[in-house]
Amino acid sequence: MELQQLKTWIKAGHCSPHMFVMSHAGLSKYSLCVEFKHNLVPITDKKGDAVSYSSLELAIHSLNKLGIKKATLRLTDPYDEFGPAVSSTGIELCDEDLDLSTC
Repeated sequence: MELQQLKTWIKAGHCSPHMFVMSHAGLSKYSLCVEFKHNLVPITDKKGDAVSYSSLELAIHSLNKLGIKKATLRLTDPYDEFGPAVSSTGIELCDEDLDLSTC
């Protein structure tokens, strides 16, 4: 979903979208996703590239500017020693979800 489309959705005020800040083991970037029809959709720029931030603080600040008060931080670690889950694409993943407050 393009960032401008997300802004329009939020301004329409029908409901507050469930936002995720995504991070993967070994990467120092955070990206945003929105839950849409029970699927996570990455937020992209006009070129179609995923919007990413170099720190969690910058990602939270961006959500705050959008008027998002709560989000979920999802940390994905494919190397978890406690037995990874298998995604629908067959990739083994371990996700840890943490609630964030953007205020």
